[in-house]
Amino acid sequence: MGAAEGSGAHDAGSDRPLVSVISVVRNHADGLQRTLASVWSQEGVRLESVVVDGGSTDATLDVLKAFPETQWSSQPDDGPFDGMNRGLAAVNGDWVVFMNAGDTFAAPDVLERLQLRARGQAGVVYGAVRIKDRLYRPQDVAGALRRGVIFGCHQSMVFNRRLLQKQLSYDERFPVYADYELVARLFHQGVRFEAVDFPVACFEGGGMSGRVSLRKRLDKYRAVWRYFGASGMVAALAHRAFARGKRL
Repeated sequence: MGAAEGSGAHDAGSDRPLVSVISVVRNHADGLQRTLASVWSQEGVRLESVVVDGGSTDATLDVLKAFPETQWSSQPDDGPFDGMNRGLAAVNGDWVVFMNAGDTFAAPDVLERLQLRARGQAGVVYGAVRIKDRLYRPQDVAGALRRGVIFGCHQSMVFNRRLLQKQLSYDERFPVYADYELVARLFHQGVRFEAVDFPVACFEGGGMSGRVSLRKRLDKYRAVWRYFGASGMVAALAHRAFARGKRL
């Protein structure tokens, strides 16, 4: 699978960084339609769109054929993070954002407003996210990660592929919490994070990582212990207890 660069407004000058948008999907044709329409509505950027389909049996392939500039593959995978790693292996961009089926950019000028050309020393640029009618602003990176919480929505993060290179990959030994493990690992390695004060994505929700399960908790505490040790575990357990108390 190769990735095709867009034309027109999507090829807005070769001096601008190329942004690769990776989308993973399985049997979510309607969501993928919304996602790709949002991707190709982005203005003022050089754009690359790659979809990794996990072997859909609905109308997903018909949707893909309606977006000829998007390059895609379709075969069974071992879950979303396997698909995201496959997407990373296929793209050519300087920057990468993961916008999975059902998720969209918050506005057509989001990628242009990020001013990625001026952020070459940042490993991750991140902003707010809209979930339904509510806006969630990103949290402090260090404080959130030490509590076992990802500091913002993964779809609202843009990764500097040119800078991070092989650091940018998902550890599939964390099948539910690999997104947290990735950003915790990057933080632990001293990667620079830069925040913006506007929404980057609209998150559909309802996916695997949104469901609380024993597997998710095990993944979380394994990752917290790996990068933040005993003090992180205390903070993560205290945060969970506090959150449970608020729900009672």
